[in-house]
Amino acid sequence: MSQSELKSVLAEAFKLSADGRLARRPFWLAQLVYLVIYLVVFPVTSLLGLVGAAISIAVSIYLMIVSWFLLIRRLHDITRSGWWSLLILVPVLGLVAIIIIGSAQSTPGTNRWG
Repeated sequence: MSQSELKSVLAEAFKLSADGRLARRPFWLAQLVYLVIYLVVFPVTSLLGLVGAAISIAVSIYLMIVSWFLLIRRLHDITRSGWWSLLILVPVLGLVAIIIIGSAQSTPGTNRWG
């Protein structure tokens, strides 16, 4: 992976927008970035007591929001409405939906989302 590709993935991972499309590779790389952030932030913040708990909550909320936007852009890439992202709220089915959505082949060419 080139440095410019990494910068592009990081920009997509933290973009607070549901506009546009997102291919498979950037989607999974962004999920990996989120996992690394969780694995670094939460052990450190657990040592900080109440302040650490507040930081953990803030980071969790932010990552949930950007992850949801990421999923919506991935859905747009496979020609699905962002409303399909509500499937992740259903226990077990949500995890299966993320795996299927993340693994689905991108729609070639343009669609109504880009």
